[in-house]
Amino acid sequence: RRLGGFARTIGLHFLCGFLEVERGVSARWGYYTAPHSDITAPRARMAWIACEYLGIVYAFQQLRLKTLQCEVLQSSAGVLRLHERAGFEITGSRPSGDERPDFVLLQLTCQCWREDWAQRYFGDGTGLEIKPHALDA
Repeated sequence: RRLGGFARTIGLHFLCGFLEVERGVSARWGYYTAPHSDITAPRARMAWIACEYLGIVYAFQQLRLKTLQCEVLQSSAGVLRLHERAGFEITGSRPSGDERPDFVLLQLTCQCWREDWAQRYFGDGTGLEIKPHALDA
């Protein structure tokens, strides 16, 4: 089962998707952004944090997952730091299969999620909205 969504926040479009969803157990997850040329770095950073926060909240509160997995290009140090601040732990790596760097594999369990890192930006999250869009039933 795949779940995905598309949203726009502070001038930044982003796509968030869940793959291999096994409700109540685990899923693979990722999000991608397409920044506008006029967006400032602080606003882009806030949008990335919002994507991270909303995806994790959806995974643990709506899908009731116990484990959330993702992969990040080894060269994306900022994204790796963001995931690690949220509580993700590195579980391994895999080759990209092309000229890009290897992927780093990460995992977050609901027990290890550091919800407080995002609360300093969003409080209890009531100002943020999740609009899921089911791609496959």
